[in-house]
Amino acid sequence: MIGWDSECYMGRDSSDSDAIYNTTEIHTGPENKKECPCDSCPLSLQCMQNITECSAFRNWASNGDYWDTDGWDTKLVDKVKIDPKTKKPMKDAKGIVIKDTDAKGKIIKEIKRFWHKSDVGHLLRGC
Repeated sequence: MIGWDSECYMGRDSSDSDAIYNTTEIHTGPENKKECPCDSCPLSLQCMQNITECSAFRNWASNGDYWDTDGWDTKLVDKVKIDPKTKKPMKDAKGIVIKDTDAKGKIIKEIKRFWHKSDVGHLLRGC
């Protein structure tokens, strides 16, 4: 069987402006909000020698940002039922924490504050 260009283009004319077969898509990663954390980190040489990376670099590489200072942060979490006597989360027979729900049975969310340590030099892992 002999093939020709029309088959290679799945029946489309090679001059079709909408053809995606002859284009090269280049993904350059996320739009960085900050500079690379390794540029100013005192541990960068150690990371290069040990072939490791910290959570700041992993966060920066995946979404272009990282947490660079210690401080308060917030996150949205499921609200749990609290036992009024012990002031501790209530658990079912299997030991699983019971989540608080509204009248329709939907889990209630609440905002919790927590202390967030800097990602720089934290949680080093091998590459």
